[in-house]
Amino acid sequence: MRGAGGPDSPAAGKKAPSAAPEPSSVTGEATTLDAMTLSVIEAGLSQVCDEMDLAFSRAAFSPVIAEANDRSDGIYSAEDGALIAQGLGGLPVFVGVMQYSTGRLIEMIRDGECLPPEPGDVYIVNDPYLGGTHLMDVRFARPVWRGGRIWCWLSNTGHWPDIGGGVPGGFSASAAAVGQEGNGEGGDASRRSGRGPRHARGRARGRRRSGGGPAPGHVPSGRRRGARRCACRSR
Repeated sequence: MRGAGGPDSPAAGKKAPSAAPEPSSVTGEATTLDAMTLSVIEAGLSQVCDEMDLAFSRAAFSPVIAEANDRSDGIYSAEDGALIAQGLGGLPVFVGVMQYSTGRLIEMIRDGECLPPEPGDVYIVNDPYLGGTHLMDVRFARPVWRGGRIWCWLSNTGHWPDIGGGVPGGFSASAAAVGQEGNGEGGDASRRSGRGPRHARGRARGRRRSGGGPAPGHVPSGRRRGARRCACRSR
């Protein structure tokens, strides 16, 4: 007698059927990955996020980020903002929340609620109601283009020591609305060149403190933005 797998078996010489590869939602091409290749890609993407974290901390002037590392970076899906990769040194709360803020930003672009991106654009979002935490945690989101299409999103979050509001630091026990804690950005792409809508600029001026100067340890926002853009370009 021959075993079930012997040469006389009907199944002899035939390979077991394999599942058809799923098409990629970004490229439309079918792809298959073995476990080894997937592990290499995963490690490579994590390394990219680690380098983003490092560039962010090194470029930051604020000790909250440069020394306390109150920041995080990640790579997110172009389709729905889902998390693809994160750095080992990022704050988990930021990494987890950024997929919701990135996803909401993608929805706003798709629905025409904010301007679509162009190559090189960076969106700024700190609205707690758009997948955020509090106003002082500011998110930068930048699309990565490939073949004329958005391939993924790079996003980072960093805590700003002061963003305006009634008291230094933004934490006010007497605040009755979130806008009294500081200035908010809702991801409007018109702010990419520093020219927001007139009514938005008026609200920002109304939330500034009069007199007393900046909060202790305050870092000019231009320097903070420079560190954020540096992290988004470190891929």
